[in-house]
Amino acid sequence: MESFPSNSTVRRSCLLLLRVLTSVFLLIALILIAVTTQTVAAVKFKFTDFHSFRYMLAIIVIGLAYSLVQTSFSIFGLVSGSDALFKGDIAYIFNFYADKIISYLLATGAAAGFGASQDVHRIFDDTLNLNLNDFFAKANASASLLLIAFICSAVASIYSSYELPK
Repeated sequence: MESFPSNSTVRRSCLLLLRVLTSVFLLIALILIAVTTQTVAAVKFKFTDFHSFRYMLAIIVIGLAYSLVQTSFSIFGLVSGSDALFKGDIAYIFNFYADKIISYLLATGAAAGFGASQDVHRIFDDTLNLNLNDFFAKANASASLLLIAFICSAVASIYSSYELPK
């Protein structure tokens, strides 16, 4: 008896859709954080000036690379009808743990982006009277997309757990 969903083609299609969505959200988040700059009072602020945003960028790049590789594996699995590229149980176990790790990394990247945006934005507004609303709006949008990518990745990790050997 096969676990939910009962049709393996439906399961593979759902997994592919989730991986594509994760990739799309991460790509848009990457573009948004990369263009996050603003000049105020002859001082140019860039996302690279803040460690949390650099961490968020690193997590986005790692997550995007992993997601694109897994998307290509999912396409192969859907076209070929095979669940794994490799023989044996190692591919299933790798996918299970790698999906979990990437999901957690995406969650921490989103949290770092939201935390930095809130704390630093308040400091710049209250203490220094610098208006960096556009800068932090872009950073928050990138962190929001990273959070949505985390959700897609987490759901994909649930689907990959169905493929674990008994």
